[in-house]
Amino acid sequence: MIMGIFLAIFLRDAHIVNRFGGSLTALSLLLVLYQFKFENRRKHDENHFRDFAARVQIDRFYPPEIQQGIEDQLRDVADELEGIRYLILITSVFIGIVGELIHAWGDLTLYWLMPSLFGKAH
Repeated sequence: MIMGIFLAIFLRDAHIVNRFGGSLTALSLLLVLYQFKFENRRKHDENHFRDFAARVQIDRFYPPEIQQGIEDQLRDVADELEGIRYLILITSVFIGIVGELIHAWGDLTLYWLMPSLFGKAH
């Protein structure tokens, strides 16, 4: 975004900001693709942890406090993965919103802020 503003000022073409806003929106869509990949990996990891916990419980007898510790650790890992999931989601939505706002209003904002620089007023 900052690079788009500086390039627009340097080239004296406010529409360059719109293009960078559109690029930010495309970046947010790439993050959505990463979200799908992360979801698949998360499901795989959760299934792997559940299978491992079931095998441990069948193969060996552990005292209840150790079993509870293992279950707590598995729950912590699942919670951490859930937190990462929401971070990716919030980041992609935020970048998409900012990108679209810049795409829609970037050039008009620059004309309004610096009308003498671009020699235009919309």
